[in-house]
Amino acid sequence: MSPVLLKAAVLGSPITHSLSPFIHNTAYKLLDIEGEYQAIEVKAGGLAAFLQQAEKDHFKGFSVTMPLKEEATGIASALDPQAALAQSVNTLIRNENGWRGFNTDITGIKTLISDLGYIEGGKGTVAILGAGGTSRAALAAVSDFKEKRVFRRSSARDAALRTIDSSVEIVDWDALDSPFDCDLLISTVPAGAIDIEKFGLRMDSAIDAIYSPWPPPLTGYCLRNEIPVATGIDLLLAQAMEQIRLMTQTAFDSNRLRGEIGALLRQTHDFPQAK
Repeated sequence: MSPVLLKAAVLGSPITHSLSPFIHNTAYKLLDIEGEYQAIEVKAGGLAAFLQQAEKDHFKGFSVTMPLKEEATGIASALDPQAALAQSVNTLIRNENGWRGFNTDITGIKTLISDLGYIEGGKGTVAILGAGGTSRAALAAVSDFKEKRVFRRSSARDAALRTIDSSVEIVDWDALDSPFDCDLLISTVPAGAIDIEKFGLRMDSAIDAIYSPWPPPLTGYCLRNEIPVATGIDLLLAQAMEQIRLMTQTAFDSNRLRGEIGALLRQTHDFPQAK
């Protein structure tokens, strides 16, 4: 048996539900790359020790998910400009100096914004639910929207949010008790964090970063009410394209590969496609 030329994985906790191994391993097959991508359980506080061993095991890169995105930001030997802006890392790539941190969520969210029909310049209002790593990536991705609001529970991350966009309006989570309107709603909070029906959200379109358990409340609400939505599956696919490029150092047509893997994913896992 020939040796595996590329070793990569997704790290987080819990991680058994992750669809990243399917996406990356399918990409390797379609791109004719000899590689192996796993899902590895790493709990909060355990990333530094894991990475020390990973260098010895010749891993090339990692996708980083909850609860490790902010932890990875502090551990990375250097940060890509987008990761530095968001102060959140979802990708680690090994080089001669250690592990360089990237944030492909920003590129992925920009891709979905385009998929939903928004064009550069003169955009309207966006509301972001949550203030964690994915939320900060979302704020960085919507820089050309006229008005940006972030709903959050704690003020601990307000300074980081304002570093990304000084014009952002930061709103207490309790204000969600009153209905609000926006052109685009981006939710990064867990499935049980909000009662969509109670809040009476009014939006023209949505991006839901969550996909497990399926369907999460926002995705289900949009599908029932025929509101265009890019699902957590769509975000996972969109952000994975840049991760695959970084890990494999291979050039490919991102839209074509994303479409091919997405079609296979939906065939095997029975996920609806975003409208």
